[in-house]
Amino acid sequence: MKNITLRLIIILLILLLAPSIVCGSRYDNGFRNEVNKETDLDAMIEQLKRRLLLSDYSTGTARLHRRIMDQLSRGEDLPPLIQSDGWYYAGFYYQSETINRPDSAIHCFTESVRIKEDNEIYDENLSKAYGNLGLIHLNQEDPAMAVRYLEEGLYIRQDLFGSGHEKTLIPLLNLSAAYIDAALYEEALETALRGLSVNSVLNRPNSPESIKFYTNAGIASMRMGNYANSRNYFSVAYNSLAAGDYTDNSLMFSILNGLGVSLRFMDNNEEAARWFSKGESLYNSDFPVTRSTLSMISNYGFLLAETGDTVSALHQINSVVERAGKEYGTESPNHLWSLELLAYYYTVYGGDPGKGEEIYKRLEESLGNTPWNRVLNNTVQYGYARSLSMTGKKSEALERVNGILSDSLLSANKIKLITLTLKREILSDLYSAENDINYLMIAYNTAAEAVELYDVLRNDISSEESDIMMGSRYREVYEDCVATLHRLWKVTGDQQYLDEAFNYAEKAKASSLLASTRQLRAMNFHLPEKIARLERRLGSEINTLSELIYNERSNRYPDNGKVSSWEKMRLQTQISRDSLNRIIERDYPAYSDLKNNRGAAQYRDIRKMGGRNSDFVEFYVADSLLYVFLINKSSFHVDEIHFSKKLQDEILELRAIITSPVIETGAREQFGRFVTLAHSLYETLLGGVDDYFSTQRLIIAPDNILSYIPFEILLDREYSTGSLNYRNLPYLIDSYDILYTYSGTLLKETGKGGRSFTNRALVFAPEYRGDIPVDSLMITRQWGQRMLNPIMGAREEAVYISEMLGGELYLDSEATESRFRQRANSMPVIHLAMHTLLNDSEPMYSRMVFDFNDDGPNDGRLNTYEVYDIPVEKSKMVVLSSCNTGSGQLKTGEGVLSLARGFFYSGSPTVIMSLWEVEDQSGSDIVKLFYKNLKRGYSKSKALRKARREYLGEAVQMRSHPYFWATLVIMGDDTPIFYNLRLFSGVLVFLLLVIAGIVTYFKFRSVKAS
Repeated sequence: MKNITLRLIIILLILLLAPSIVCGSRYDNGFRNEVNKETDLDAMIEQLKRRLLLSDYSTGTARLHRRIMDQLSRGEDLPPLIQSDGWYYAGFYYQSETINRPDSAIHCFTESVRIKEDNEIYDENLSKAYGNLGLIHLNQEDPAMAVRYLEEGLYIRQDLFGSGHEKTLIPLLNLSAAYIDAALYEEALETALRGLSVNSVLNRPNSPESIKFYTNAGIASMRMGNYANSRNYFSVAYNSLAAGDYTDNSLMFSILNGLGVSLRFMDNNEEAARWFSKGESLYNSDFPVTRSTLSMISNYGFLLAETGDTVSALHQINSVVERAGKEYGTESPNHLWSLELLAYYYTVYGGDPGKGEEIYKRLEESLGNTPWNRVLNNTVQYGYARSLSMTGKKSEALERVNGILSDSLLSANKIKLITLTLKREILSDLYSAENDINYLMIAYNTAAEAVELYDVLRNDISSEESDIMMGSRYREVYEDCVATLHRLWKVTGDQQYLDEAFNYAEKAKASSLLASTRQLRAMNFHLPEKIARLERRLGSEINTLSELIYNERSNRYPDNGKVSSWEKMRLQTQISRDSLNRIIERDYPAYSDLKNNRGAAQYRDIRKMGGRNSDFVEFYVADSLLYVFLINKSSFHVDEIHFSKKLQDEILELRAIITSPVIETGAREQFGRFVTLAHSLYETLLGGVDDYFSTQRLIIAPDNILSYIPFEILLDREYSTGSLNYRNLPYLIDSYDILYTYSGTLLKETGKGGRSFTNRALVFAPEYRGDIPVDSLMITRQWGQRMLNPIMGAREEAVYISEMLGGELYLDSEATESRFRQRANSMPVIHLAMHTLLNDSEPMYSRMVFDFNDDGPNDGRLNTYEVYDIPVEKSKMVVLSSCNTGSGQLKTGEGVLSLARGFFYSGSPTVIMSLWEVEDQSGSDIVKLFYKNLKRGYSKSKALRKARREYLGEAVQMRSHPYFWATLVIMGDDTPIFYNLRLFSGVLVFLLLVIAGIVTYFKFRSVKAS
């Protein structure tokens, strides 16, 4: 009974408490269910995250992903952080290469970003979401959107961790790549350099990120036209990748392609082919066709085509077209890019623009369905327009060109530049066909716009070497202006067009040298000495490292470890210098204005500069035409000559005759040929303007291969006698004093020497004791000479000049490079009588050879680029009585890249140089006569002319050949450096007589008055 009663009580208690337990249970279960929705989702997200990090895309991962998406898609009220991260990892799943659903990934990442932005949650996953959105758009060929998202992701990451944190490296790397695809090359370079700076602080020199930053910096520099810099970036990237444990064939292709293209644009095709062939050896059927391989193989093909191997070139390009179509599909970006390259080949190299037109038409149709890539679209439209123009469809071509130029997002880059150039060409052709002058007027405006854009692009180039290369490659923008303006002048008779044509011709000539001299003046006048000194020091360090690299590579067994180390040091110094220059341009606007000034002299400036005593003759080659501008006190005239292959061959033949005299067998035939050519070339080159000559002094600004011949040897009259007699030929020096200049603008801006009663001379003449092998000096050419022997007459010449002028004389072992560096800026006259060794492939390594035994820190070989670092502003004249100092590689627009050029940059107003080597006493005899006349007060050109005539008057028949007396030419200012003592004495005597007469007169009057 007691037990029954106890059981009943327990049952009653249970029944009484049941409602509260159920309610409690319901409440607890409800709470637990809410929590589980969050905690379960959070746990699933964490699990998905771990699986994705392990690259686990199994069926289980797919189910987990679906469950997360289902819960997120219900729109239930969940904490925003969990929702946002759920969307983020869901997007990460879709973004993977295995799943590869970019549109779904974009949706997920966008939702993740929206939730966090709405709730002001700024964390690392938000920066990652922005970054991944940027990468997807980058892969979808939408660089503008990619830049937008990647910039936002980087800003958040920098706010969270600081701008120098390791976690900013990948965002910086991706952003630099996006800037490149968006054609924002300055931003790309700056971003890559920021990444390198962060990586340097982290002390990870050969890390994958570091190599990629170097590569992106190289690509950006190359697209900006900084080919020398891009070569340096790619070289360091290659050495770092080859030296490390990291392997990335796709990256290696990018680097090898960059090296090949940079060197190709620097006209070093042999070296470019070496790097391209390295890439080709990596390319095989197992390696996928990426944008890197596509570019590398195609660029190698174009190089082969340029060198005449069109069969191999076409095979190269067809192979990547076929593989890109198979591996990615015929509508894929890679395949479309490969087709564009094939169309370009047919249009430019294959001689079949019609075939190119067909391919471009197919590409245009494909791109109409996928308008995602503005850069590819503009490239296709440009190529299509070019092929249409070549097949005679000018109006259709013009329509497409105008479509490209109407793109508001088209930045100031080379695509726009070449498009403007093509438009000018099409408009000129339309004028020829329809004779509508409006076409010609628009053509001129288009050409002028191209020049303006080109000048802007060149201002972004930091090295003279790159500037020279870009000037050579894109000179046509100036040529277009000159040709179009000359055409307008002939049609309208308006003198203004002729004035402008001359101005554009001046802008095109030696513009790199002019820019360098302006930069030097800007530095001297507008920068604090401390900053200018730092800039010069960094430049000097770059040059020193470049020489170390060059010399080591020239060894039979180079130490690649040393080369790699020096290249990295050079690159870091270059980066420091470029950074300093950006700061200088920002903080010193007067410096920037002068440095970036691309202005040129007008014909009125030349007339004013020449005064009443000279005729200025400027030659300018534009495509197949040679323009001859004549300016003097009363005339401004232009002559137009067909610059035919025959004319060019005649110029080179005359050069060969005067540099290689025939003394015995065949001498009469050579004499007859010389007489014919020398007079024919005078009639061709000067016959159209010589009626306008009004003085006895000619200032000649040659162009192209005309830089290789001295005009003094031309015959202004026919020579009819049959006797073999060089001495009495009617040379141009019988009638004119002649000097030369790179351009009228450079002559105007380099200043004058000035006269004085005394001009002390700094004279050097090494002895070259024993046989010095040319090979040991690492050069590529020296007229077949294998040893350096003493120069005939050089010592005697040096002693004569020193005794005549006074100053400092350094002979034999005292004639060292170190002493020259110390004393170069101390005397009004510098005279160097020594060997010069030419380097045709790399002109900056042509060198003057001092005595180099025990010369301390210097090696006795003064390279051209080293001359730039030796100031000679105090000099009035530099005489390079060496062989070949005016010879060197001819660069379109810049003239001959000779040693003499460096002395102009360093501050000398006049450089006297030799155009070829004379192994004879005659050269020394003429030099001594020149100084003798110079000291009498004659101008430099008159002093040299009289020296030549005096020499010819006494020369035996054999040594009257122009080879012996015509090698020296005068570049620059012609002002006498000595007062004419005879004239001064005469004037003084006259003044004394006048004074004596006046005194006598007043004495006589005084006596008479008394």
